[in-house]
Amino acid sequence: MPVRAPRDRTRKGAKHSKPLLHAYAILSRRNVEELKQLENLRRDARNSVGPGRIAESSERQEELQHRRASGLLVPSQVRTLWSGETAILRELNAATAFVPRVPKKFKFLDIGCAPGGFSLYILHSHLNVRGVGIVLPEFQGSEGSMLRPTDTACYKHIGDPSADEYSRPATSLPRLPDTFYAPYSLVYMDGRPVHADIDSPSDPYTPEPPPPTKMSPTAIAHFIGQLLVTLGSVELGGTIVMRLAHIERAPAAQLVYLLDMISETLVLHQPQGSASFYAVAKGVGADTIVAAPLLKRYIKALHLLWDELSTGAGLQRGRLVERELGRVIPAPAVLESRGYLDRLVELASPVWAAQARALRDVLQREGTGGGC
Repeated sequence: MPVRAPRDRTRKGAKHSKPLLHAYAILSRRNVEELKQLENLRRDARNSVGPGRIAESSERQEELQHRRASGLLVPSQVRTLWSGETAILRELNAATAFVPRVPKKFKFLDIGCAPGGFSLYILHSHLNVRGVGIVLPEFQGSEGSMLRPTDTACYKHIGDPSADEYSRPATSLPRLPDTFYAPYSLVYMDGRPVHADIDSPSDPYTPEPPPPTKMSPTAIAHFIGQLLVTLGSVELGGTIVMRLAHIERAPAAQLVYLLDMISETLVLHQPQGSASFYAVAKGVGADTIVAAPLLKRYIKALHLLWDELSTGAGLQRGRLVERELGRVIPAPAVLESRGYLDRLVELASPVWAAQARALRDVLQREGTGGGC
């Protein structure tokens, strides 16, 4: 359960090391048939039709998700996104029951909520619910919002406390207000880093090892800040739902490790039609002997890291997501053969199998085989 105070001793301008978390790092330690098949299919996709066409065919919902973050959605795209997201969340809830089934009142927090698909699903799935959405100021009240005026009676937006104005330099980011934290029964976070810069075009079907994902110090501070709000806002015994991509890579593998350490149960699910998988952690901090103290230690370590990144201490351009998050959740701990690796493979194998089936279907529709 590695939690350590972050310290960055990297010299300015020093070269970044290669990422430790990738598919072949796992396959070199364990013979995982599901991951091996997925990697073979990714190689087939690259060699036969090229990554662009496959990505276009399998990630249409993903494109809409990224367009929403840029405020580029028009009403017809909002309806399309809502239709697809509803089906995905309905399947996810059927598999994990992340929405409470009891009629008692509960509160939820949607971090990075624009245009509001997750919030709208919860509001329509439970009669006695109140919600809060954290959104960057430029997306509040945007035309691409899915929320209707009738939803605002039990829902409100607040500005993102981890990035008051995202365009401001890192040295201007405000401190996270201690008064923000409140107990929410359900907290949702999109755990896929945004505003990332990698050494070659992003492609989920490229054979490993992938190029290292790099982000500006401001972007990493924003990402760490959102994670910090997620952990600090959930009530003891509550539920965290996190959307992730590439469980074999950073930061997804590290975040899965974190959620597994602090919760009673963790379920990973890959909904049909989604290029992302979801992690649903229930009973967060419910174990007062181990999990609750560990949760506090993670929050403290992440707060130290966030403070350093947001104040510009030791900044260098293009920091690695794996490396920065690894100062709290070290990548070697995830790959430890006598420790967590078998658990990671147990959790991830159904996700890899579902991704392989989806990619095989895409390849067969493209007429390029995919029969491995």
